[in-house]
Amino acid sequence: MIRKPIAIATSKPARKTYLNTILFVSTSLVLFGFAVVAYAGFYWSWVPALGVERTVWLQFAPGQHPHGIVPLDNSLVTRQEYDIQLELHMPRSPLNLNAGNFMIHVNFLGPNCKTPSLVPGVEHLLPLSRITKNEDVLFSSRRPTILTYESELVSGLGKLINAPLYVLGWKREDEKITVEMAEGVSFPRGNKNIPSAVEVVIEKDSGEVQIYGCRIFMRAKLSGLRWWMWNWRIGSAIIGVGAFWGAEMLGCIVGWAILKLCFGGREKERVGKGQEIEKSEDAIKEEATDDEPDLSDTPRTFPTVRGQMPLIYPPVGIKKEEDEEDKILEEAVILPLGGDADDEDEDGEGSWQAGRRSDSGLGTSFSEGGTGGTARITRRRSRGGQANGQ
Repeated sequence: MIRKPIAIATSKPARKTYLNTILFVSTSLVLFGFAVVAYAGFYWSWVPALGVERTVWLQFAPGQHPHGIVPLDNSLVTRQEYDIQLELHMPRSPLNLNAGNFMIHVNFLGPNCKTPSLVPGVEHLLPLSRITKNEDVLFSSRRPTILTYESELVSGLGKLINAPLYVLGWKREDEKITVEMAEGVSFPRGNKNIPSAVEVVIEKDSGEVQIYGCRIFMRAKLSGLRWWMWNWRIGSAIIGVGAFWGAEMLGCIVGWAILKLCFGGREKERVGKGQEIEKSEDAIKEEATDDEPDLSDTPRTFPTVRGQMPLIYPPVGIKKEEDEEDKILEEAVILPLGGDADDEDEDGEGSWQAGRRSDSGLGTSFSEGGTGGTARITRRRSRGGQANGQ
């Protein structure tokens, strides 16, 4: 009882099943890891950063507008719309209030433009003449701006109310101006169209401008697949990993089937040839054995005690043939030799019955002459029986 389950569990088909299961599970796990890595790479390359922020360090040089350049490090992607904003932190000084309107110029530079290294303060600043070439500019925008106007009365009341805050340093007389430089800007497909740096120029011809700081914001307007992948991260990850995994498994199964079809066909041909050889050998053996006589058709002789004849057993087939002959002879009606054709129905049957009554059963005599044919047939049968008995 115990050996049978063990034999089944350790049989060749079972071992083959175990091996195939282990290979399938291990391959599935490895492909699942590849699917996770593939989806992570796809997410990283396809979904952009929702917001890119850079601080621009402006350069104030004699005879030039305040300007600055900052690398973007491939933070932007192609075929994606962006809203670009510029924030200026300026004091509400009399110089800035009297400056009025001034222009802000923003240029997005291509990868062919050589940007300086990011060293705060000096080394990342470039002269304006090196970065205003048309072949280096991918996108350009100019927008006006101005400090918020306040009357002297409103300004005086505000300063009076906020005087304690100004004294304690909790509030300062400054203003942050946010300028919408562009809306829905996108860059065409191609590595040469990816901005590598951005340049900001503060243009004021009539006088100087005092600025605390400058920052630029690039906010992505997600749509379509990017929007779903950003807002539904878990669901998108499950679907994406499943899609990559399914594609990998399908490719693996197809590849395995092709290899099995290519290399397994030869093995089948070999097995088929071997089976044909075995069948031909079996056919030859059957033809050879068909010519041999059946042992049951041979009479069998067994010795007995001294002084007696040996026992002979005739074959079954011969015995059956003799029984059939006896049955045929018993049922047959044989006419006498001298009988007329007109009296065969009456005299033949009467003579046959008379012969049977006068027959002694020894097969050596008969009582009437008309039964000579029957006597001769009976004598032949008796002789055949004696020969078989001897």
